[in-house]
This record gives sequence, structure tokens and C-alpha cells, in this order.
Amino acid sequence: MKITIRPNLNTSDEITVHNGRLGKKLNSVKTITINCNDTVVRLSGNNEAYINNNKTVHAGLIGEIIDFISPSETDPRVIYNPHVGDEEFTVNGYSYNGGGIITMIGHKAYLVSKG
Repeated sequence: MKITIRPNLNTSDEITVHNGRLGKKLNSVKTITINCNDTVVRLSGNNEAYINNNKTVHAGLIGEIIDFISPSETDPRVIYNPHVGDEEFTVNGYSYNGGGIITMIGHKAYLVSKG
């Protein structure tokens, strides 16, 4: 089942799980691992977050849930922060559009295995 994960905007340590591509909210969890095959950043929500500093549901990592994999100290972070002008997800400063295994713990996402 394809899902989208993203930080829960109302907490500091939860992840929201959505059906499909930012569809209906299914659950909130503290940790999750997905086989990530895509990302979504909706331009209008990105602009709303950056320009007006509003919380919007507009970006996430898309994939299928798999068994949890704990990140190591060397696994790179997957970064996206529209409030500082980010327009896409990045890993080590490079554009990230999916591929590999992503583990989220709270609001932090890690690329634990490259695809």
C-alpha cells in the first residue's frame, strides 16, 4: 500500500502517515521505515510555508511501509525545510526524489539504504 510520511506539524516528535500521495491521514507514529520511491512538494504549500510562515500539508516521502530499520551514525539525513527556502528534499546537499530505504524517527528522516 502506497503511503506518504511527513512530520506531524502539531507535534515535535510524531510522523503523520497519509494514504497515497498526501491523501487522507491514516495514523500518527513515532517511528517508521519505508521503501521510498518518490517525493512530493506542492508548490502552493511550499510558498505558503516560506512566504507566510504558515504550517501546511504539502510535502512528504512516498513509499511502502517495511520493517523498521534503525539508522546508524553514518546514515545521511533527508532534509526539507520550506521555512529556510528549501524547494525539494535533499541528501548531503543533493536533490533527493526517492530511491532507497528511509527511516523517520520523530521529525528526522534518514536514508538508511540506497536504492
